[in-house]
Amino acid sequence: MPAPPSDLTLGFAAGNVPGTALLMVLLGALANHVAPGGVRAPATLVRNSRHEPLFTPWVLTAVEEADPELVASTAVMVWDYDDPTLQAFFLARAGLMIAAADDTTIAALDTLRRRCRPELRFHRHGHKVSFAVLARDWAARPEAARLAALDSSFWDQNGCLSARIHFVEGDAFAYAEALTAEMSADRKSVV
Repeated sequence: MPAPPSDLTLGFAAGNVPGTALLMVLLGALANHVAPGGVRAPATLVRNSRHEPLFTPWVLTAVEEADPELVASTAVMVWDYDDPTLQAFFLARAGLMIAAADDTTIAALDTLRRRCRPELRFHRHGHKVSFAVLARDWAARPEAARLAALDSSFWDQNGCLSARIHFVEGDAFAYAEALTAEMSADRKSVV
């Protein structure tokens, strides 16, 4: 059975993975855009991280120039987590809360939710442990280390696809050397 519709999707975006707030906004905008006739899709309000204040607003400005209707029911703002009155105000109006944050932040949001609105649906995306498994034929390919390095380096090993552990069938030392060289090259090209 599908979840009941809500008037507001409230998001909390992490700052250690660029684009988290943007993803939340675009998913909400997509829901608004494809809502069947007569169904009112939710507005989307995202609390953006102070560590990533520019990327999402810049992209949304570009989207708004191309299609203002697509982002008409979205807002990305920064507010203080330590303001329980403001947090409770937003929670009282939300039908769904989504958080992509560290485990401490998710626990604090869940405590606030239980106190203010225990029935509020809450999708939690906390700390993850990612790993890669490479079969012998794949681990020996030249592009294996390059692609793994991109996945890990691009998000500074904080993203969902940023494998911190690599299980390798075959010559694990050769793969590790190639991965180290590729990650070093990535670091030099970013710095």
